Amino acid sequence: THINGDDYEDLVYDAIQELERQNAIRLLPELERTVLQYVEQVELEIAENSKDLEEYLSYSKMLTPAERAAKQFGLSLDEVIDILQSATEKVRELLVK
Repeated sequence: THINGDDYEDLVYDAIQELERQNAIRLLPELERTVLQYVEQVELEIAENSKDLEEYLSYSKMLTPAERAAKQFGLSLDEVIDILQSATEKVRELLVK
């Protein structure tokens, strides 16, 4: 498959953005990094195992990724949500710098 110049530049830009995001995640405190990575992995697994958006949303509602993280790490759902919000904000701040 041939990729034109603009598409190639978009792919490279997206790849660089993702690398920068992953580097920012590595700088998070351990609990924030671990919970965020766990939730993202659960979301990815749900997406990979879903045949369409409807099935994805159905799986996500059964036991949300945040609920799974709460169970996995012995935290309350509110604690997980606070951790995810804090981690997301820190990543955003690191990417702006």
